[in-house]
Amino acid sequence: MYEELLTMTDVNTSNQGQEISTIYAATMRMRYENTKRLMDSWHYPLSVSQPLPTLPIWHSETLAVGLELESIYEDTCKALRIG
Repeated sequence: MYEELLTMTDVNTSNQGQEISTIYAATMRMRYENTKRLMDSWHYPLSVSQPLPTLPIWHSETLAVGLELESIYEDTCKALRIG
């Protein structure tokens, strides 16, 4: 879905050296620069046996908090007794 969104917004990731992997985590934000609306995006390829990333979750154009996917995953595994 993320790659489709980038395609719809005419972002060519191959020219930027940012090939989108099959499994990834992504986040984005909309912001304004003068009267121009801009979209910033971050994507993180995921790999088996590698820690999950911390994603910036934007509350406003200038305020973000980190969503720590690895610790959330570990806590969920403990709660479900699967890890």
